[in-house]
Amino acid sequence: SGEGTQYAYYKAGNSKAKNKSGTATSWWERSPKGTGTFCSVRAQGTAYYNNASIRLPVAFAFCV
Repeated sequence: SGEGTQYAYYKAGNSKAKNKSGTATSWWERSPKGTGTFCSVRAQGTAYYNNASIRLPVAFAFCV
């Protein structure tokens, strides 16, 4: 039922940067941007996109 709504964590302005082994890193989002590209978040927490062949971690989230 929460599909399509913004999570309270992000709505409150909390960090969008993710860490891997203690270092900020880019990560995939689930949305496609266009042919062969998907939305991602840069290590600084800003929106971006990358070619689908790039290896990036995925930050899982669940709507409960």
